[in-house]
Amino acid sequence: MSELNQHHTEEIPLLDDGRYFAVAVLSTEYEDEVAPVFMYAHAVRGDSCIGTCLPQSDGTWEARLTVLIDDESNSDSLLVGRYDQRIDAIVYLWLRRFDSLCINP
Repeated sequence: MSELNQHHTEEIPLLDDGRYFAVAVLSTEYEDEVAPVFMYAHAVRGDSCIGTCLPQSDGTWEARLTVLIDDESNSDSLLVGRYDQRIDAIVYLWLRRFDSLCINP
């Protein structure tokens, strides 16, 4: 069995408003305190992640939202912000969920 297959993951629901939802992905590969958070739209679950909160090497958390195009960075990923706490990254990503490319409010 490969090492990749030995890691158990579990999605923990954090937020759900009926249109969007966010989950923390716990894994045996890392500590729960640094579990990444992914945001999806119910209408496009599949592989269509529309936002992330990911730990950075300096201990901060980066929140990003998938958009059609961000003129400032010329990419499809909008930096919502960098935060000292994971909860802050989640809150600010959640507040910007209607700015994603998938569903208009």
